[in-house]
Amino acid sequence: MRVVGGISAERTVVRGILLAETAGGQRDSPPLGGVRRQVGDRAIENVVAESLDGLAAESRDLADVAVVYRTVTERRALVSALADGKWQRASHVSIKSALLALAQDDPGTGKVMVLELLDHHTAFALTDAGRAQTLVSDSWLNGVVDAGSTDEAIGRIWPLLDAVGVRPDTVLVCGAAATDPEIAAAVRRGFAVPVSEVADAANAAARGGALVALEQLRGLDSEAPQPDRRYSRVLLGVAAVAAALAASGFAFIQLRDHTTPVAQVQMTPAASATRPPTTESPALPPRAVAEPATQDPPAD
Repeated sequence: MRVVGGISAERTVVRGILLAETAGGQRDSPPLGGVRRQVGDRAIENVVAESLDGLAAESRDLADVAVVYRTVTERRALVSALADGKWQRASHVSIKSALLALAQDDPGTGKVMVLELLDHHTAFALTDAGRAQTLVSDSWLNGVVDAGSTDEAIGRIWPLLDAVGVRPDTVLVCGAAATDPEIAAAVRRGFAVPVSEVADAANAAARGGALVALEQLRGLDSEAPQPDRRYSRVLLGVAAVAAALAASGFAFIQLRDHTTPVAQVQMTPAASATRPPTTESPALPPRAVAEPATQDPPAD
């Protein structure tokens, strides 16, 4: 069983969860465990590293982990802090990607807006009807703390929807502030569509990061090396030559190492008086292997 993790770094707290890969996908899969660390007066990137250690301590099967960031500055700090340590291979996922993963994990249909509400930050992403991509998204540092600030956030969203001419069919609300009854009521007033709260709303962004990590693992599975067709064609060609030579009285010996086939032709005693000496075909040159290019993921 493979396990993935997600980390969400907020202003005052870092949250992390673990999810197990299941045969039916991750939908409605409860977290295996999690961590919650208060930031206090420490640098948030140090608390993130501590939280990653906490996830690893809870599961030895941790195959991949994604850290969700909300601003370019935050992303740069996280990448720099983790670059030289044991978590240098951790993925860095934008809040937009995490919200899209949550939308794809939802069992509903139609265009859905996932709205994250924190006391210091607001973000949303609206998907297409198939929930394959994000049509419009935005995030900003002003958070929501009451009905008034929620109305202001919704007032900022509507012009963006009007600009692209799309409307959500449903709205999913997440984030620690989404559990406040006054804020939840303001969201329902602001959108004339069904509004529901994501399960475990406070940890939803961390879950979105874990879902992205899971998709990355599955992507690596699908990119597993396939049999080399050129190698197969060489073997078929050698077999055809062997058959033709055998019909003429030659014996065929195939020598193979871990990279290239080498054909060696030897005469049988009956043909030795009239056939040329043993010849050996040259080995195929080894294929050049391209080193994968490393690239820092772009900030959204």
